Amino acid sequence: MDWRFAANVLSLVAGGASAICWVMAAVVKVAPPESLKGKEDGSYWDGIVVNGADLLKTARAQAKWNSFAAFAAAAAVFLQVIYNLAS
Repeated sequence: MDWRFAANVLSLVAGGASAICWVMAAVVKVAPPESLKGKEDGSYWDGIVVNGADLLKTARAQAKWNSFAAFAAAAAVFLQVIYNLAS
């Protein structure tokens, strides 16, 4: 197997990983603390509930998945550049 082929395949893998991470960022929800479960959307002393999830912890989880996705996308582009320059 030649290294250009490997760069191309790794680029596809990184692109797929990026897509999966962005989907995870879109759907991740962190449950609110026990004291807020079942409460309506709103701001409480224990936290902020939006769509049945803890807003701040959900935003942190989304940021983590978005970071993973961005690094994977950057790796995919970098590998594609290497592949195309070598061809």
